[in-house]
Amino acid sequence: EKGFTTYTCERCKNSYVDDYVDALGHSYGEWVITVSPTFSKDGEMKHTCSRCAKVETQVIPKNEDNTPPVATIIADNGKTWDSFDTSIEFDTFYNKFIAVSITAKDIGTSSKDTSGILSIEYYTSGNIYTIDQLKNINGWKSIQNVNTGGSFVLSAEGTYVVYVRVTDKVGNAAYFSSSGIVIDRTAPKITADGIDDNTTNFTSCGAVSITATDNYLSKVYLNGLEQQFTGKSFTITLNPDETKYEILVVDAAGNTRELTIFVNGEHVAGSAATCTEAQKCTVCGAVMKEALGHRWGAWTVTKSATAKENGEEMRQCRR
Repeated sequence: EKGFTTYTCERCKNSYVDDYVDALGHSYGEWVITVSPTFSKDGEMKHTCSRCAKVETQVIPKNEDNTPPVATIIADNGKTWDSFDTSIEFDTFYNKFIAVSITAKDIGTSSKDTSGILSIEYYTSGNIYTIDQLKNINGWKSIQNVNTGGSFVLSAEGTYVVYVRVTDKVGNAAYFSSSGIVIDRTAPKITADGIDDNTTNFTSCGAVSITATDNYLSKVYLNGLEQQFTGKSFTITLNPDETKYEILVVDAAGNTRELTIFVNGEHVAGSAATCTEAQKCTVCGAVMKEALGHRWGAWTVTKSATAKENGEEMRQCRR
């Protein structure tokens, strides 16, 4: 209100008002927060006039967190992923079980726009999914401690993609994925006539065809020289040139198979074939001549039959 001066006559006591002065206006102090805002409710603050004690209040808008959280997937060999891969390929190989850890955090400039992590979930599959597909999938597993994150182990052979879903306390959700992971503990195979999976040394008399196979075949070495091939197999024919060949096969996971082969120029004949035994090579064991079979002579009666007893006859092999 305006101020003024009242003038009064000392004789008759009549008075009048004059010399008006504009109102001083409120002199408010600092704003004081009386109710702190949260991410679900508005807050309130007030300040007080030092002249008249009038209190003025004002609403503080509730906090807003519009930024989704972030996460990192870490394999125990130091391989990390921190985004969602839209073009996944199965190109990360292990020949042992692996531990996978997940950490997450909510990001913002201050506590007013950082609500905090509500949940960390993961889902593993050999299939490749989009984010929209993942939203409709059940079977997510939870990390119990959202502050420190957690870990789990992939142990069985197979293909995996690790998917992660992190949700903050206001419902912002973000998805992350690893690349395609392959756990392969199976060694490549080398096949040829006369060998099996346990054969490490082998001798062949004459040319021999060797084939190396693996679903993830990576390298083949012949006497230390890397061989060229495409696909999941490699085949080579080793000629009979009295040479020792050392073969090393490696798959993408690091599993190996080794075989040493000596290729003779020709078979070395063993004992001659008999009626029941084949003739074999003394070096490689190959059959050079099949068993001859018996060559029977004529039957000869050795005991005549009677009315009461059977008779007997015999024959002998002429060899």
